[in-house]
Amino acid sequence: MHGPYYGLPAYRRADAASGWTDLASKHAEMVKQKEDLEVQILSAAALLNSLLPINRLPVELLVRIFDWVQAQADEKRCNGFDPNEERRGWYGMVNVCRAWRAIIFDSPLLWRKIGVGPRQNIALFRHFLERSSPATLEVQFTGTRGLKPFLIALRPHLPRVQALHLDMLPRSQHDILLGFLRECMPSLREFSLSFGLLGWEAEYISIDGGARNGNDDGESDSDDDDSHSELNAGDVLSSFAPGKDQFPRLAELSLRNVSLEPLLALAPTLTRLHLCNCVGGRPTNLTWISRFLSFLKECKNLECLLMYKYRFRDDETRPLQRVALSPKFGMLLFKEINVHAARFLGALSIPLTASVNFTQLLIQEEDRYDPDSPFVDVEHESLPFTCLPNDRRGLPILHAVTQVQVDLQDNVPWRKERRYLGYAGTAYFAVNAPATARGASPGDITENLLDIFGGAPLVELRIAFSSEDEISADQWTRILRHFPLLQRLAVVSYAHWDDVHPVPTLLQALKATQPDRSVLCPELNALAVTVLDGDNDADVVPDIAEGLEARNAALGKRLARLRVGFLKARRCVDGQFPRTYLDREQQYVDVLSPFADKVECGCNREWGHNDHFWDDDPTP
Repeated sequence: MHGPYYGLPAYRRADAASGWTDLASKHAEMVKQKEDLEVQILSAAALLNSLLPINRLPVELLVRIFDWVQAQADEKRCNGFDPNEERRGWYGMVNVCRAWRAIIFDSPLLWRKIGVGPRQNIALFRHFLERSSPATLEVQFTGTRGLKPFLIALRPHLPRVQALHLDMLPRSQHDILLGFLRECMPSLREFSLSFGLLGWEAEYISIDGGARNGNDDGESDSDDDDSHSELNAGDVLSSFAPGKDQFPRLAELSLRNVSLEPLLALAPTLTRLHLCNCVGGRPTNLTWISRFLSFLKECKNLECLLMYKYRFRDDETRPLQRVALSPKFGMLLFKEINVHAARFLGALSIPLTASVNFTQLLIQEEDRYDPDSPFVDVEHESLPFTCLPNDRRGLPILHAVTQVQVDLQDNVPWRKERRYLGYAGTAYFAVNAPATARGASPGDITENLLDIFGGAPLVELRIAFSSEDEISADQWTRILRHFPLLQRLAVVSYAHWDDVHPVPTLLQALKATQPDRSVLCPELNALAVTVLDGDNDADVVPDIAEGLEARNAALGKRLARLRVGFLKARRCVDGQFPRTYLDREQQYVDVLSPFADKVECGCNREWGHNDHFWDDDPTP
């Protein structure tokens, strides 16, 4: 096998003397011989590769692996959302080997998810449609201009479409979609339609609908320059009113700047409904609230309802008939101003096992909202913090809540809401109030807490105050009177220890004897309080000891557990606490041990936000 011809017979120069015809024949024969050898080499290489462990896996399993890789690429793309990126996360697998390329090209499952962003590639779109057949399709358009050729290409494949997402579209595409949405899609289970850009979306798509830092496709969308601001304010472009049997399997529906015509044909299969940003425009585009409630009554499989700035046509002079939601219902997420929230919630009867999350929005000028900021303008006052109807028979969870967490720490950039959260088993009821700007009052904690959970059988209460919150002993007394079954109480505050610090005022309330000679919360057995780093322990420790001593004497028993947290304490470089903090902890334990069976002290703990706050293990 050595030499210039590697064992193949060489043609002698004399053989070429017979003429050019014979030479051409010999050349063709050698080319054929070369091609045959190349095929043999490829076959031998493929045979060797087939012996590798990964190539002995069943084709079905490889397809599942490739599908998982593709899903991870899509998930990464969605979490760090950038519609300008093509779905190229799994394309590299095509170039690994011929076997993988053949499997990928012959597997419709790997071509069924199609994404089109502002950068348009109609040829690639058609390629995906062809290779995905006969599998079901999941198609997403994000900020796409010039939808018409894509919709024409998609029309023959509509029977295969299982999910269709038309997201963040420019207003110019609205009329183009009207005719397309009259088509039947018998397999469709997920559908979303949204126009305009809200908040973070505008960081990735420019106002005219094109990609930031992307290539212009030569089209002009100058007519759309002002449309996004109008849409963000809540203008309703049209109504979504599918015909009978048009979407017989539709389970998840999401609409933004498009109102829903609540046709009963949608009700039997619907499991998830998201309605957003419909507050203005032509009143005829809004849905009557009575019709919507009748529609919800027929949604026997509805599990989740999300409504954000979604208004109805409503004759407020007429009472609304209460509608009982399906026993399968599990979540209501609602963002509105109080007057609309209370009327809507008052018309619902929500199962005890369902969670409710309400975020209070603030009225802006002309009853519009700033979608990017939860802060109220300086000329506006904060609304009264009450979103609940007077008749609360439709909210049985409020009478079953046993644990409440109140988070008032709105003085950091990433936390712009004050939250009141109550748990009843696995379900919860939450009310979020926007933090207000320039010193506007966020509402009285006593009024808010009792308005929401005043009749609940609480056994645990945790309140995290901001550094500016103040609460008097009388306010504590009023709160604790409503919760006589309370067993665990935690108070977190970053304020310096003084007469208006929430912990000293709490201790005053706990040790005080009531007019009937009773003590507040006689079942209380666990108490947690915080001390700011730098506070004078000579004042703090005696205050805590005095308050607990008087209470224990009145009750004839002491606490089972007392926790004291040192906020803003810093660890050493080697991960150990400074000696000063260790001494400080020991001082607290020594002084306070007579008043509780177990006394714990610690530094650098998330006292207000640890889900396992009362676990037996105190290690953070």
